[in-house]
Amino acid sequence: MKLNPYAPPESHARPAANDARDHAELFIDSLPPPVLKGAAIAWFALAALMGFFSVHILVDLRLTPAIGILCGAHVALAAASAGVGIGIFRGRTSLAVVGFGVTPFLLMACTFALFTGALAGLMGLGLVLIGPALTAASLKAIAKVGHARELLASHDEAGGGA
Repeated sequence: MKLNPYAPPESHARPAANDARDHAELFIDSLPPPVLKGAAIAWFALAALMGFFSVHILVDLRLTPAIGILCGAHVALAAASAGVGIGIFRGRTSLAVVGFGVTPFLLMACTFALFTGALAGLMGLGLVLIGPALTAASLKAIAKVGHARELLASHDEAGGGA
């Protein structure tokens, strides 16, 4: 067999183990980019603010069944916001969709807080606009992080981890 250095390379079938990306590349892909970190921080700040709004309602208003329901709604919105923050940071696209669904209720809650005298309602309104906007801007990154985490988990289960 005569070797020709100018001939195009021949296609050789690679083993299946070489088709998978290595562990380091998967780990790097599983790290969230700065926009996704900003979106998660906005959702966490919104969750904390909803918690403070619920305390504000309990302290300032007489406790009646309607006020109890309103306070419970604020606590539920705080839990939903925290869940969305954790979910998008871990690459769960479904929780980003939940965040878009919760956004109108957060908007109403922050507007209510602003009308009851809490100037933090302005910050809440800003976060309600920033959080979903950053989440929408990073939907592709959320899917990429989620896919990389799944591949990394399957890579580790198969014994390919370091």
